[in-house]
Amino acid sequence: MKDRAQEIIRLSECVGRWVIGCIFFYAGVSKLFDFGGFAEIIAAYGLLWEPLLLPVALMVSLGEIVLALGLFRGNIGCVAATFALLLFFIAILCYAIWAGLDIDCGCFGPEDPEREAFGSIRLSLARDIVMLLVVGFSLLYLPATRKKYITGER
Repeated sequence: MKDRAQEIIRLSECVGRWVIGCIFFYAGVSKLFDFGGFAEIIAAYGLLWEPLLLPVALMVSLGEIVLALGLFRGNIGCVAATFALLLFFIAILCYAIWAGLDIDCGCFGPEDPEREAFGSIRLSLARDIVMLLVVGFSLLYLPATRKKYITGER
């Protein structure tokens, strides 16, 4: 019974990590196709100097793709970096809500269908918090499984 429960937990962690990886991969690729438009979305937050907008837009897009690939592989460093990036995204969304900004979150690039359907930064914040919880579970679970594989424990 205990082995079955552990297997369900392991499978849940893996599926959750892959779902977040797919979301990050899609978000990164969609931003990469129009990182100029994504730079305009970043500019709407008013947090960066104009010369930094394009490089940051490109780095975020590529970074999300790299993190997605690491999530697919179960790389603990990528899981930790994804956790940190989600915390950063949550902080920016909280700032936008606090400042009363009514802008596109930029989560899935300039052509984000969510923006047209809902247009809510609060919805993006809720989604990021859920993703943070899933990634946090992976962050706690993966080191324990790595130790078991190395030591041969069951």
